[in-house]
Amino acid sequence: MPSLKAAARQTLPLVKRYGSEHALGTHVNAVRFVGGYAAAALGDGMVRFFLPNAAMTIAIPAHKGAILCASLATNNKEFLTGGDDGRVCRISPDGAKTITDGSGWIDAVASHPSGAYAFATRRTAFVHAADGEDREITLNGSAAAMAFSLAGQLAIAERGGVTLIGLANETPSIRRFPHEGLHLAVAVSADERFVVSSTYDCALHTWRLSDDFDMHMSGYVGRPRSLSWSADGRWLASSGATSVVLWPFQDEDGPLRRTATTLARRSTLVVHVSWHPRKSMLSVGYADGALVLVQKHDGLVRAVRDPDGSAITDANFDESGRFLAYGTEQGTLGIVDLRESA
Repeated sequence: MPSLKAAARQTLPLVKRYGSEHALGTHVNAVRFVGGYAAAALGDGMVRFFLPNAAMTIAIPAHKGAILCASLATNNKEFLTGGDDGRVCRISPDGAKTITDGSGWIDAVASHPSGAYAFATRRTAFVHAADGEDREITLNGSAAAMAFSLAGQLAIAERGGVTLIGLANETPSIRRFPHEGLHLAVAVSADERFVVSSTYDCALHTWRLSDDFDMHMSGYVGRPRSLSWSADGRWLASSGATSVVLWPFQDEDGPLRRTATTLARRSTLVVHVSWHPRKSMLSVGYADGALVLVQKHDGLVRAVRDPDGSAITDANFDESGRFLAYGTEQGTLGIVDLRESA
């Protein structure tokens, strides 16, 4: 059973922040770069679009209640959102298109560059495949999160384990990976060898897809709700500790009998992690509102945002890695130009 043991050496120089912050007045649920804009999905049902380094902003009304979940869609040109009004919408700076208008709130959404997308409400997953086929799949438990793998498999974290749905054939293949308790987040490795979920009991659980062998990674002080793969697929970053926790997945057995690397340690909980799309560097957000960039190879930390008591809710780079956008619990959206701060 792997556990957290290793701690990386690091220094903590402060650097000037380059960019801007916008007070949006409501909880920021998700932040992504959509068609060149930094887009924020908000607790009031709006999606706000901001051009980096410009004053231009666009507000699109999408939901009648809070936006609960979001994902990039259509090759990063749209936001796919789910709300407590039962709607799933495609949203771009040009407007919102309703995909479905149901009666129960949307627990999770996911999308794939092929055009496939999925959403879940309670114990039912609705999947729209790249070929246009719509499918409805009953889950063993209530869904909490979902994610597509690079190859297009759909992983769903639910109460009682993980469901993995293959969409390559006319009839979907469904594999169940049981593990008691509530599962909060899910990720499939880039090489399709492992599926990982975070659990309510402050741990990660991993299955090797070749033989269903499973392992438990414990030692967290909080629930690791945020998971992110490095660009080379060799490391999985996770929140849920007072440092970002990196698990090695380059070997045949993944993290089995391996210790984690920990970086960017502070006295407060890490609540969000996101790898840079091209570099061995990641953003780390904390429960007190601090945000840093940390380099994997030497543990060097650069401060992006000072703590203000409002937790980081999401943070992501654009495709090029030139910009970083983040959101906070109390309604701040920030955009950082990393070219200027290099």
